Amino acid sequence: MNFKTTFFLLLLLVFVGGFLIWDKDHPEVSLDDLTRDSGPRTLLKTEEFPVDKVASVTIAKATETITITKEGDNWFQTQPVRFKLNNWSAKRVGDEVAALEYAETITPNAELSLSDAQLDEPLATVTVTFTGEQAPVKLLLGGKVVGGRGYLMVDDDPKVYVVNDSLHKMVLDDHVRQWRNKSLIAPTEGQAQSLVKTDEQGQITLIKAEGRWVFGGSDAGRVSREAVSNLLGGINGIYIEEFIEDNPKNLAVFGLNQPAVRVTVTELGADDQVRTQSLLIGSPVDLKQETFFAMWVNGGGISGSDSGGAVFTIKKSDRDKFGKAVDDLRDPKLTLLDAGDVTAITIERLDGDSQKQVLNLERGPEGWSFSEPKPAFDIDQEQAQSLLSVILDAKAQSYVPLTKGDEWVATITLTATGRPQPDVLNLFADTQGYLVRSNQETTGYRVAGEALARVFEPVLALRNRQVNEMAVDQIQKLTVTLPDKTVLAFTRKDEAWALGGHDGFEAGAFDDLLYAVSSLKADKWVESPPVKVTQSPYQVLLEADGRSFSFSVDVPSRIATVSEGLFVIAEDVIRKLTAELRARTVLDVARTDVKSVTWQSSGKKVTLSLQAGQYVDSEGRAVDEAAVGALVDTLAGLRVERFVKPKKMKILTTLKVVTASGAYLLELGTQYARLGETYFVLSSEDLGKLTAPVLK
Repeated sequence: MNFKTTFFLLLLLVFVGGFLIWDKDHPEVSLDDLTRDSGPRTLLKTEEFPVDKVASVTIAKATETITITKEGDNWFQTQPVRFKLNNWSAKRVGDEVAALEYAETITPNAELSLSDAQLDEPLATVTVTFTGEQAPVKLLLGGKVVGGRGYLMVDDDPKVYVVNDSLHKMVLDDHVRQWRNKSLIAPTEGQAQSLVKTDEQGQITLIKAEGRWVFGGSDAGRVSREAVSNLLGGINGIYIEEFIEDNPKNLAVFGLNQPAVRVTVTELGADDQVRTQSLLIGSPVDLKQETFFAMWVNGGGISGSDSGGAVFTIKKSDRDKFGKAVDDLRDPKLTLLDAGDVTAITIERLDGDSQKQVLNLERGPEGWSFSEPKPAFDIDQEQAQSLLSVILDAKAQSYVPLTKGDEWVATITLTATGRPQPDVLNLFADTQGYLVRSNQETTGYRVAGEALARVFEPVLALRNRQVNEMAVDQIQKLTVTLPDKTVLAFTRKDEAWALGGHDGFEAGAFDDLLYAVSSLKADKWVESPPVKVTQSPYQVLLEADGRSFSFSVDVPSRIATVSEGLFVIAEDVIRKLTAELRARTVLDVARTDVKSVTWQSSGKKVTLSLQAGQYVDSEGRAVDEAAVGALVDTLAGLRVERFVKPKKMKILTTLKVVTASGAYLLELGTQYARLGETYFVLSSEDLGKLTAPVLK
């Protein structure tokens, strides 16, 4: 045996001895029992684990058993407490199982026992169920090993799989509390059937009857649907700061054995089963009372609830959302009828002599109409609907108990489709307006007087407000007589309008007036003028194809007169009527046409003449170029505000204007101006530019 052979045998001996020592310390990797697979090593095939059909996951550990269940599109923890889960986190359990891959399989033996792998008593058992007839899958989770691996067994398979430890981490290291939503889910107002709130103010019971909310217990009256929504929204809007304990054995520790606030909600499920949930708010967490213990309980009890509950903490602002008194929850409307359902309105009122006055309205296919006793005019549809809206929209400002024996001042009866009995509202006089009894309720609704003022208006307020309706293209003549007796007669010929005695007129102002008076509506009808009217009104006459319509109006009071009576005309129509209709340009010259201007005021006289494109003083004095420019620009195309006929006029400034076409004398006073025999009013801006000094 040579040296090389001896060295090789010694080296082989050392290697085998080292392996035997290593193998003794690492029995989980046995050369005899280790099976090495090639290619992808997915633990569960798709047909064995259809991840899209996962229905529930139960995780059983030594200390607790947790079940999460898919309901529709959402995941809930259903054992040991019921709580909404974050869908992404809950779904991830099934995803992690479906994604499991094994690196090795080991057949347990004396050197790697189930105890060594912590699988004789698994650290956790994960059972997954599916929709349909798919068999459940059970996974046993053992200990974790180095390299991000863990031991796992599948159902009755005797082999131990070495898998990636992501499922181990999620099941063993996380807690289901980390998967929970940080908000609660209460029924919506439409789903809820009752709500009971108990706090330091006592117990308030709200019950849904025939789709509408009313008080139960010792309270009476209607409940605001919006208030119920806000209470339920207060539950849904809670933010959970921290989960503390599930199914606590001692509620007193958290002040939940006798909670300071308790809100219990019942709903009728799709299976017609009544489901009850309760929010309990207990003691403050600390002396600052900024955070409180709370609990969301399934069932109506506290310690004896159906499924127990989880204790968590919430902020004071969330607790305060439930501090509502009875009056805060009342429906402030006098009636809950919808405007579209009302078919008749009867208003009985007492006048100053306690004589009853009756107004009857009914609605048919063509709208509202008066019924007996009928007035001598037609009804205005908008005003009838407005009266109904006033009644339906009126809201209580406060509530008081009603006493018997009070004499009503008005009764409103509303008949509606789908209602066997009408709604009856009795109005009683009150220092702050009216107290209203809705049907037979014992609580009075205190309503501001102005809110129901329309109920006491005379029947004239409902008179048809369409005073005139004529097609514009059929009107042949529009005559406006001004208070100073000036007559402006506009006539149409071949589709073109002309103003008699004038070369032109203000077309825009005329069109505005024509359209306004062709379809004229009253703001309201009045029996007599509320104020003194002048004796010099504007008068308007429209003529079209043998038909005519005329009215007069006192501008200060806006009282208009037609043959049928008096009405208040709209301010917008007044503006269009008083606008100047005659052509407002009195100096129809261009700036370059002005050759000279002689300005005279308060004994001063300045003659400006155009030389080399500039206006200079005839005596060589320095001129204010800005003032002169403004003066000439204003004179060129001078427009008036309106034409007048003053009884007298004091002249303060005169302007003699020489143009290429002739000379003009413009006389200016404090109120009026005159050009030849034409008197008018200028805007204060133009008047200022024309009277400003032109010399420096």
